[in-house]
Amino acid sequence: MTTLTIATSNRNPVVDSAATFTVTLMEGTTGLSKPVRIWHFLPNGELHENGTHYSGVDGIYTFTHKYASAGQRVYYAEFTGDETHLRSKGSVTVNVRSK
Repeated sequence: MTTLTIATSNRNPVVDSAATFTVTLMEGTTGLSKPVRIWHFLPNGELHENGTHYSGVDGIYTFTHKYASAGQRVYYAEFTGDETHLRSKGSVTVNVRSK
């Protein structure tokens, strides 16, 4: 079974701070090095593409995002699947607070 998770170091950061995200793509207990699309929605509903990135040989990809404004953002990560692995998707919500 293919699983994809996205987690953050801080679900409630303040403006001008950053949060680190960890995307993990696994087939059972084995990490997969595959393309993973990442995106999020801004508080005004606008879609922001974070791009397609390859998870490492351990199945992990990390990135950091710094926040310029307050509001809720929902981050998504998706592996579309391939000939031997099923599609999988995960999400995490971040609530950025004013200083």
